[in-house]
Amino acid sequence: MNSKVLLLLHIFPREIDDVDNLANQLKVASKFINKLDITANIVLNLNPEIINWSKSKLPKEFIISKFHHILGKFDWCKTEVEVIEDTTYWGYMEQRVEAPTKFPDVDGYIFLDPDIILDDYIFYAIENSLNTITDDEFILSPQMYRFWDSSWDLISYDKSGSDFNVDTFDPYYIKVLDRQDIRLEANSKIKFAGGWFNYISKALYSSIKFPDQVKGYGPEDTFLSIEAQKRKAYQYIMEGIVVQENRKYLNNSVYTDYIYYEMEKLKEVNKKTLEKFIQSFNHG
Repeated sequence: MNSKVLLLLHIFPREIDDVDNLANQLKVASKFINKLDITANIVLNLNPEIINWSKSKLPKEFIISKFHHILGKFDWCKTEVEVIEDTTYWGYMEQRVEAPTKFPDVDGYIFLDPDIILDDYIFYAIENSLNTITDDEFILSPQMYRFWDSSWDLISYDKSGSDFNVDTFDPYYIKVLDRQDIRLEANSKIKFAGGWFNYISKALYSSIKFPDQVKGYGPEDTFLSIEAQKRKAYQYIMEGIVVQENRKYLNNSVYTDYIYYEMEKLKEVNKKTLEKFIQSFNHG
């Protein structure tokens, strides 16, 4: 029986080249799918309170045109596309919070950020892992090269020490790692890393209630980790399957001179969202 999966991807205009790169990688990874039934919910966020098009050197129409070109690379799956031209969304938070209600007819949800470099076998690994896991409530995660402190070792491929610099690390190195057998490691202590291709089962995700009216960006990965642990859910790590945030070659900085963002407005929304999460943490 095929597993029905919803892939969640939120895009701001400055991330359009990163998404083009991501679409190419997903296209390759899709070649190894056998029994995953994937729908991609792709949101292009053109919120006029965040992006001042009258002050931008690039027109909105260019971004929309390029976006629709990129969508052609998603012909390997079903798509639910939203082009937001009002103030409905301030970031990925709204999309992720609404997903269980808007898309209930799936088995699980994948969070994906635009700047991720993927293991070509990511879908293959998820498919095989889902055939093995018998839990109803769980998180399924790839590994990554270590970010900050040792608490990240739970999901780290490389646990070599403090001298690792994620900002200068070549993320494409994960493409040439020696292929080994994929092994699932079950952790009762959860280190959830948001949009780094983490899969959350529907049973777990639909049981978690986010703070009211959170918008934009916030510590939803920490919140989900805490709530999942309260429910005694496990995080299964796909050891040998590695993804990496692209910091060294991030493409979106070139757009800062051409698209005018009202960043203070977005920061204020994010600040209020953070306050709501902190209140939840303190009363949890």
